[in-house]
Amino acid sequence: MKERDMRSAVHAWLTDQGYTVIYEFQMRGYCDMVGVVFAERVGRAVPPLMDAVAVELKLSDIAGVINQAWENRQVVPTSFAAMPWGRVAKMNFQSRERFRRAGVGLLVVSDFARVTTEIEPGTPLAEVSTGHLARRMWDRTVRDKRLGRKNAP
Repeated sequence: MKERDMRSAVHAWLTDQGYTVIYEFQMRGYCDMVGVVFAERVGRAVPPLMDAVAVELKLSDIAGVINQAWENRQVVPTSFAAMPWGRVAKMNFQSRERFRRAGVGLLVVSDFARVTTEIEPGTPLAEVSTGHLARRMWDRTVRDKRLGRKNAP
């Protein structure tokens, strides 16, 4: 399994929960996927950002994915790491505890493109952004829609 194989499964998981997906979005660093939900737009103003979820995809680097997801957690309310089932099945108790201590959720992607939550994310550290970050997220979703990308709202 490759990261690009996990991408479509995680995209489906996010959209099934009502999120619009943005790929490779820069927050503190580049995040593989961000799911966003905006309120209904009224007029020309950017609508309020209601929720945002960050997901980092990794094949095997546990320390790296926890670090990246923890950084994302400082910016958006919920942050997950997504890893293949084969890697998670071999994960020891200490590794799982590192996810819990960091407040990072763990998604498992099966060989059949099914996504399940192995570890729930911790209590949000960040509030839903109402400033510059929300504006950039909105601009990105509008641009993607104009370009006809499948992740557009």
